[in-house]
Amino acid sequence: MEINKRPNGLIIGSIFTVVTLLLCATMIVPIMAIMPGVIVEKLASKIVSNDPYSNVELLTSAMLLIIFLLALIPALLLLRSTTPPEEPYSRLKLLLIMGTLYFIINPLVFYVHANLKSHNASDGQYVMTCFTTAPISSFFFIPIGILADAVKKPA
Repeated sequence: MEINKRPNGLIIGSIFTVVTLLLCATMIVPIMAIMPGVIVEKLASKIVSNDPYSNVELLTSAMLLIIFLLALIPALLLLRSTTPPEEPYSRLKLLLIMGTLYFIINPLVFYVHANLKSHNASDGQYVMTCFTTAPISSFFFIPIGILADAVKKPA
C-alpha cells in the first residue's frame, strides 16, 4: 500500500527551507519574522512578573508553542480531510500553511533560544539573536512537510 506517490509536503518544505535561508541574508526579514512574538511577549509580561525577565521569556515560549500546535494540528487535519486519497495535496494549501507557520516558528525558536542563552539580556543585542535563530528555524519546514506527507490518507 503506497500512501503518497508524490511527496509534495517534503518538496514544498524543502523549497520553503531554501527560500527562508536565502531571506536570512536580507537582515530585514529575520527581524520582521520575530515581530509576532513581540505581541505574545507583551501579553506574557502582563501575566507574570518581569523580575527575572526569564519568566516572561519562558511564558512567551510556552504560549508560542501552544499557538504553533493549535495552528499545525488543525491545518494538517484540514489538509487531510479536504484532499481525496488518490490525489496529491494542493501546493497552494501547503504554501499557505507553511507561510502561516513561518510567523509562528521564527518567534518560537527565537524565544526558546533567548530563554536558554540570553542570561536575561534586554538591550539591543537581544534582537541580534534573530540572526542566529532564523537559519535554525528555516529547517523546521522539512519535518513539517514530511509530517504533511505522513498524514495523507491511504488510497
